[in-house]
Amino acid sequence: MANENWRTSQYGSLQNSGKERALDFKDDQSAFAPVRAVFLIDQDENVIGIEDSPLFITGGVQLVDDLDNVIGIRGSPVFVTGDVFLTNDPVPITGDVQLVDDLDNIIGIRGSPVFVTGGVSDEWAIATINDVTASDNDKTLTVPADREYQVLSIQVDYYAFADVATRQLEIDFRDTNDNPFAQIRPGATQAASTTGHYTFAPSLADHLAFRDTDYLMTPLPPTVFLQPNEDIRVWDNNATANDTMVVRVRVAERAV
Repeated sequence: MANENWRTSQYGSLQNSGKERALDFKDDQSAFAPVRAVFLIDQDENVIGIEDSPLFITGGVQLVDDLDNVIGIRGSPVFVTGDVFLTNDPVPITGDVQLVDDLDNIIGIRGSPVFVTGGVSDEWAIATINDVTASDNDKTLTVPADREYQVLSIQVDYYAFADVATRQLEIDFRDTNDNPFAQIRPGATQAASTTGHYTFAPSLADHLAFRDTDYLMTPLPPTVFLQPNEDIRVWDNNATANDTMVVRVRVAERAV
């Protein structure tokens, strides 16, 4: 190359007598120069040095060319701590972060994945929701505004007092306007002055009579998902007064 008149072009290639050779910084290690000079600057626009990859940088930084255009990052990863503006290739980031544009609007992530540690979670966690209030046989359990649930199982312990009436347990899964989108009723009713232990879960047998005098199981649909502010109503649809009911709902939950 020493005897050839190579020059850089505005189109990002090296030219010689009409021939072009594209720059490739990832696979080609022949040390071609970039089309424009590239500087790494801090938040005060002081140029800082670039040495061996990877670069460990502390502080607010942008990677720009000599015309102040923000450019991409290629090759080995760059590890950055602090306030950053990132484009193109993914960069591993540690800490509580948001991806924003230059107007501080939160923006999406496209292309290659970005792996972020801290402050972000899309994992399901197991939780148990309990309502053990006495003298209450009409209970509503509401999904918090920042959560969504997948219902795994429901356990109801129903203690019927002496009021003469037939108890018919019912479970309603309801939308935010209290409209049921699914209803479950066990295959047997419960008489006065008795105790019933009910288990609801997917794939269970559908009992039509109590086993061992006080145990009944009933299947749920394979998947029941509840959005924020939707609820589960567990109640005696014959509205018998004074009975006590203990409800425990096992859910998988995640933040939304």
